[in-house]
Amino acid sequence: MRQTGVAYNLEEATAGICTQAIAIRGSTGALLAISVPVPTQRYWAIEDKITRVLLDVRKEALAALDPPSPTDSGHMSRIKESVSRTVK
Repeated sequence: MRQTGVAYNLEEATAGICTQAIAIRGSTGALLAISVPVPTQRYWAIEDKITRVLLDVRKEALAALDPPSPTDSGHMSRIKESVSRTVK
């Protein structure tokens, strides 16, 4: 996880399930985690896409978790739009 920023669980916890996860710490110290469990038979075909999406979401979440400036109150709406676009 330290090299890529993404943690992998390849059927280590549950047979038939592979998971990727990221951790996000905002500037206030809040710690969040996002994980994507996928059945193993589908995982290998989309492994790279899951990694890209998680890293994109992490970047957007870090931007949204920073204290907003007085002129910018749209952080959360932008992250929701970004996640929606990326996942489709």
